[in-house]
Amino acid sequence: MASLEIQQNHIAQLSRVNLNLLPHLDMLLVTASVSKAARLMCVAQSTMSKALSQLRDFFNDPLLVRRGNHSILTDKAIALQRPVRQLMESVVTLLDNHNETPATSTRTFNIALGPMAMDLVMPRLVSALHAQAPNIKLHCQMACGEVQDSLVKGEFSLTVCTMQEASEPMLNYHSYSNSFGFGLLMDVDHPLAQKEQITPDDLSAYSYVQVMGGFSNCQAVKNFLDELNLKPEIRYSFPNLGAMTSALEGSQLLTLIPSNLKYQTKGTSLTMKTLPNQAPDLNFCMAWPDHWEYNRIHRWFRELIDRIVCEVAKPYLDLTPLP
Repeated sequence: MASLEIQQNHIAQLSRVNLNLLPHLDMLLVTASVSKAARLMCVAQSTMSKALSQLRDFFNDPLLVRRGNHSILTDKAIALQRPVRQLMESVVTLLDNHNETPATSTRTFNIALGPMAMDLVMPRLVSALHAQAPNIKLHCQMACGEVQDSLVKGEFSLTVCTMQEASEPMLNYHSYSNSFGFGLLMDVDHPLAQKEQITPDDLSAYSYVQVMGGFSNCQAVKNFLDELNLKPEIRYSFPNLGAMTSALEGSQLLTLIPSNLKYQTKGTSLTMKTLPNQAPDLNFCMAWPDHWEYNRIHRWFRELIDRIVCEVAKPYLDLTPLP
């Protein structure tokens, strides 16, 4: 009886809500602009303004406030962003899951990839989408140290990258390999290349290069260096692995790199050295928010990426595909 009363209470609460306003709310939270939201939803600006007025009454909050020449979200609106986005995606899964196919889908996927995935996966992924799902849109960014937080917030629908502590309860993970640590990458003629054991003093004696985003500035690297009381100079930052390794060749620069990326040294004059102390455990993972788990098109999309990841990494790494 108690369960029935709870259900009746939920139904009574829902009856007070105009669910037609949900897409308007989602778009307002995404754009923080009445005019942009109206344009993207193909409705008149007056219609969007009326929807905002109703939403303000319901939430007892202005949601959007003017600051100079533009609008910003209130704290209440910011708090609504993630649950409203998850709710919208769940509604789409509920209503369109059986009808939507890759060939007909018009979804937009926002993803984040690590440097290896960006270099090796993206060309094949774009080709596959063009052939199998020509109307799907893809926005791709370099994964950063806060990528798990971004997934939880709904900013990304999927990531493939190296991360630490893959344990966020609102996310699903697939680890491609056993955990690993960092290595110190350098030219074979670097003064440290012939040393038996690298010390913290060695690490602080040289300047570094890094990949912008990705593993080079992730929290695991910062924590590891903090434990050694090191603040190395970052001399150069590059957008991908290829540019970074080119900068290392013939120089006295160093970089910290996940040890599973040792394949990147093949065909170069680079070598990888073991780090002092115990480097943190890292995982090369695919991760996605829990509310995407049973979405048909998302499942197809992540399985497509998984196949490409395993194919392109096969010459370098022994990966475990999605079950």
